[in-house]
Amino acid sequence: HRLFERQARSTPDAIAVTASSGNSLSYSKLNDCATRLATRLQSAGVTADEVIAFDADRSIDMVVCILAILKAGAACLPLDSQHPRARLLQMMQQARVRVCLSDNDAVSWP
Repeated sequence: HRLFERQARSTPDAIAVTASSGNSLSYSKLNDCATRLATRLQSAGVTADEVIAFDADRSIDMVVCILAILKAGAACLPLDSQHPRARLLQMMQQARVRVCLSDNDAVSWP
């Protein structure tokens, strides 16, 4: 994430990510979104070396989640909502996940 931040400082207006829908974000906007989410995660008590699960379709939101989790000092556990709910909960329990970011109702807090 530090390399990404460096790129955001050096080319803030360049397109960093484009979704299949055609939506895109510049490096500076993507960095700002990820920083805001990372701050919210830290305010919620997320600590360094904690595992944060996330379930997001391949989208700009997924990239924001990954960057935010890394900025917060945590590790990412990507989830696939196509897996059975019991398997997702088992994965989160084994990783001792306290927080799960999701844009999908199939995943909930452990």
